[in-house]
Amino acid sequence: MNNPAGDYGDLDETRIFLALEDHQVEYVLVGGSAAILWGAERATRDVDCVARQTTENYRRLCGALKQMGNPRLRIQGVDDELAAELSSELLHEDFFARTEASTWRTDSGSIDVLRARANR
Repeated sequence: MNNPAGDYGDLDETRIFLALEDHQVEYVLVGGSAAILWGAERATRDVDCVARQTTENYRRLCGALKQMGNPRLRIQGVDDELAAELSSELLHEDFFARTEASTWRTDSGSIDVLRARANR
């Protein structure tokens, strides 16, 4: 996969996927990374996933983010140091249960965690 840097940092998809696997996170890969795996030729700056909505799965996701290294929310207008400080309090399964979408910067690259919408 193409892994341009920039605001998102360097992207190491392998390290991200291994962390998700090591912690047995249940998720569906979506977005640019999924398109690339299906043969699309495009660049991506992050990994996008929809995590299964259970407290236990969110707990495993927190462990995977920690394994990816230095997890911090990507908050517009907030530098990485302050984001890391704020994120240490937010990296909890309850955060994911209440949040529809979040972008986490890690030493492995950025990962967007999305929550599936309820059927209407």
